[in-house]
Amino acid sequence: MNKLTKKQSKIIDNVKKALWSDYKLLSNYHDEGNYDSVRRVQRGIEDRLDGISSFIIYSDTDAWDAVKESFYEIIDDHVLSADYARELLPEFQR
Repeated sequence: MNKLTKKQSKIIDNVKKALWSDYKLLSNYHDEGNYDSVRRVQRGIEDRLDGISSFIIYSDTDAWDAVKESFYEIIDDHVLSADYARELLPEFQR
């Protein structure tokens, strides 16, 4: 991965800060074993990430080219995967 400039790092940091409360809520629902709420919050985070990436792409393509790898790391986070939610389903718990 390329080293990000200060401005590019700030973009990624701001994305993470914007999603912090959603991640906290996601963790709480997971701890409670609430599958439906976990999936709902995951979809909400994915929608927000889609909107943020669209904004960056259309407002500053050079910035997008620089931060997209870091952005995809956020998108590929395990807590946003279906497997994370499936851990809560009885047939997957042994």
